[in-house]
Amino acid sequence: ERSKGASDTSNKIATLEAALSEKQSELTDYNVKIEEMQRSIVDFDKLCEAAETYKVESEAKSAEIESLKQSVKLLCGESEALKGAVEKKEEAIRKMLQENVTQQDDYSTLREEIESLKIEREKLNSDMEAEKAKMDSLRESA
Repeated sequence: ERSKGASDTSNKIATLEAALSEKQSELTDYNVKIEEMQRSIVDFDKLCEAAETYKVESEAKSAEIESLKQSVKLLCGESEALKGAVEKKEEAIRKMLQENVTQQDDYSTLREEIESLKIEREKLNSDMEAEKAKMDSLRESA
């Protein structure tokens, strides 16, 4: 009976050792899975950190883009103002050129009138000379 008891105990020990070995194998598998999960968590944390960095950089770029848009709007406004000023200057120059042409036309007209008056004066002088010659001729005949 002792031998049977020892055999039963040996069987129980063998069964418990087999169960212990199986549990140790399961524990090793769990430890491997835990390490993989920890690596995944570290990777996920790194991804979250990279995403946060990207978000901050993206917001900074968006602010920079908005600033550039405002600068472009200001430049467009200044460009329109300059365009308006240039158009006013061009109009003033056109008016001055037109006035210059009008003054040149007036000057030409005055020159023509002066030439006409000179011709008329010469004719009157000639007529006076002729009248004077007639009078002299009449005086001599009288």
